[in-house]
Formats: sequence, C-alpha cells, structure tokens
Amino acid sequence: MVTNKNIVMSLHEELGIDKEDAENYFNNIVEIIKTSLLDGEQVKIGGLGVFEVREFAARNRRNPKTGEKIECLPGKRIHFRPMPQLKREVNKDRYAAM
Repeated sequence: MVTNKNIVMSLHEELGIDKEDAENYFNNIVEIIKTSLLDGEQVKIGGLGVFEVREFAARNRRNPKTGEKIECLPGKRIHFRPMPQLKREVNKDRYAAM
C-alpha cells in the first residue's frame, strides 16, 4: 500500500528537495483536491482519472436481522472515474491472453 509518507519520500528522492518541502507540496496538493471537491468541482488528474462528488437520493432498505424497513437519507459520495489509459494498463494481462 502506498501511503502519504511513501509519496513524500518519493518526492524528496526524485526531485531532490527537502523532506519538509516535499511534505508541504504534498499537503498543499491534497488540500487543493479536498477544497475543490467540497466546492462541488470535478478534479481531473491526467493519466489517473476524475474525482467528483455525486448526490444520491433517499432510499428504503431493510434490516436483514429484523426485517424492519429503514429509510436511508439522501447524501453525497466521492466518485472516481479512471482514465481509459489507466484502465487498459491495469487490465493489460486480460487482453494479452486473447
């Protein structure tokens, strides 16, 4: 699993900048993404994909233990849509066998 610390270390090593500067750059990027999503904007990162906030309607569910009907309130979710190139790279083994 890649963590924030791994990314900061990669920035430090590959760009030759101080660890503190690398951490500040990374934190600024994360903050820009979070602020944009909270403002309802899409965030498109080339080669990776698009992050966006999608609203979902209220719906009725059933408690599997009791069978009781439960209303789930409407809300929002963060959705990620990968770029086609990334999808192909992830699935390259799948198509190589054909």
